[in-house]
Amino acid sequence: MSIKVIQTKRRKRGTDADEHKGRQLDDGNFLSLTYILCVLYGLIVPQRLHGMSVFLEAALPAFKWLTFGGFILGLVESFLYGVYIGVVFVPIYNFFYRK
Repeated sequence: MSIKVIQTKRRKRGTDADEHKGRQLDDGNFLSLTYILCVLYGLIVPQRLHGMSVFLEAALPAFKWLTFGGFILGLVESFLYGVYIGVVFVPIYNFFYRK
């Protein structure tokens, strides 16, 4: 009787660029979701209890409150801000906290 030894191949890790790309998209999606929640909050809660429209118009260039074009533009800007944060800060964090 012979015994076969089965070797499993270790999954080769991707390059640093591949790992960062996933993180950048995660950051973009997170900020897009946060933007949608902020807009919903601004629509549900009475204006006198918050300043959501003022904040979003100050934080997002060319954003106009309660217009379809403004909503889409804010969504795209939020996603791009998240990707930018991933591009700039994730490599810096990894550089300083490398194990």
